[in-house]
Amino acid sequence: MLAPLVRRRGIDNEQDKRAVRAVVRRYLRQQPALAVPAATLYQPNLSAKGYAAFTQLNDLDNRPLVAGYLQAVAARDQLAARFDVVNPAVHAQNLLSQTARTDLATYLNFLGQLPAFHQRIVAFYYPRLFRNQALTVAD
Repeated sequence: MLAPLVRRRGIDNEQDKRAVRAVVRRYLRQQPALAVPAATLYQPNLSAKGYAAFTQLNDLDNRPLVAGYLQAVAARDQLAARFDVVNPAVHAQNLLSQTARTDLATYLNFLGQLPAFHQRIVAFYYPRLFRNQALTVAD
């Protein structure tokens, strides 16, 4: 969520298998239900597991930053709303934005739907990934 804000990045050294395994272990401490026997935990798909774990941890680590951003956006919107009443140009721009569905409320509504969407993807894919289950046509 808000990838540009939190500057989605990768594991510090993606080539270092120890670093990738450390990220996977950190994630699995929070999600023990995804852990599998050590013999199959890291192979196959170590890179995919590492990136998936890193993405989740990055999202969790950046929740306070995202919350602060959204509070600042709300405060700015309240301030800008004052100009809508006194400035015809601002009012016209707001009407056009609302008509085109590019206004802040539409953006925030979309943004608010992302966590649930992301959670559905995680709930579907991560158990298969960490348990080394291949995706099938039925999936």
